[in-house]
Amino acid sequence: MFREFEGKNIFCLLMLSDDSKTIIGVYQQMKRKFVYDTKPQVLSFGLEDCEKDFHQQAQ
Repeated sequence: MFREFEGKNIFCLLMLSDDSKTIIGVYQQMKRKFVYDTKPQVLSFGLEDCEKDFHQQAQ
């Protein structure tokens, strides 16, 4: 869910455990970096300029 609230863009993503597999949609993954730290089992994410990563690898 994405909406503007008091002039700020708010994005909510809810994750729950389930017996089935789930894929986070492409919209939620666009321009984002997802990092999962296995020891404390923490998922972090933030903005990422993926074009820079692609161009650096392609050169």
